[in-house]
Amino acid sequence: QIEGEGAKWMARGLVDCQTLTAISLRWSHPGVEGVDLLAGAMRRYGLLQHIDLSHNKIPDMGAGYLAMALKECHHITFLDLSYNEIGPLGTGQLAYALRSCPRLLHLALEHNRLGAQGVAHLAELLLPHLLSLRFLDLEHNAIGPEGVSALSLALLSRSGTPSPSSSLTVLRLGSNEARDEGVTAIAGCLASGALPLLQNLSFAANRLSDEGSAPLFEALLHCPRLRVLRVPCNKIGPEGATSLAS
Repeated sequence: QIEGEGAKWMARGLVDCQTLTAISLRWSHPGVEGVDLLAGAMRRYGLLQHIDLSHNKIPDMGAGYLAMALKECHHITFLDLSYNEIGPLGTGQLAYALRSCPRLLHLALEHNRLGAQGVAHLAELLLPHLLSLRFLDLEHNAIGPEGVSALSLALLSRSGTPSPSSSLTVLRLGSNEARDEGVTAIAGCLASGALPLLQNLSFAANRLSDEGSAPLFEALLHCPRLRVLRVPCNKIGPEGATSLAS
């Protein structure tokens, strides 16, 4: 609990730590003012690679402050902003800023408030420009079928060949109310061969039916490296299980 005065002193103490490579302040609740102060200090960390600010209830305003700092953090490989309160506005600011982080491998945004619009910002502003991303977690963001469709389109280039996002090995989209329409979109993406390195796919709790899950299971034939498939808490019955088995 470092909010207020504690965050201010921490930011002052860290401002000259120019060799710092990792910051982990999960569950610390620095508040918007604290995030602003820390972001100001982060701009001086030319070697910063790892940022974990999860479980902090950071709103859009705080995400905006972080975005301004991230434009100067060109060596970032790991960013965890899960379990915050970031909505479409903050997501758009972060997506634009992360275009300055070409080495980013891990992006965790689960349990926020992205919605379909927030994912559309990621799809338009970030994913087509990011060559390195391996891990993407967007679970529990109520992105719906529209958000999944926008993401699926972003994982393909306009020419129909795999986009830079084909480097993804982990994709987590559980608990997003995607329903059958959303799974059809991601199935089309997988069937095109856009994610040949995919090893871990989560589509849990998305109200998938037997009929809707069939295209997804068939598309998995185009994911030769897949090791983990999570589809619990859906409406998949015996027919869907048979489809998966076959």
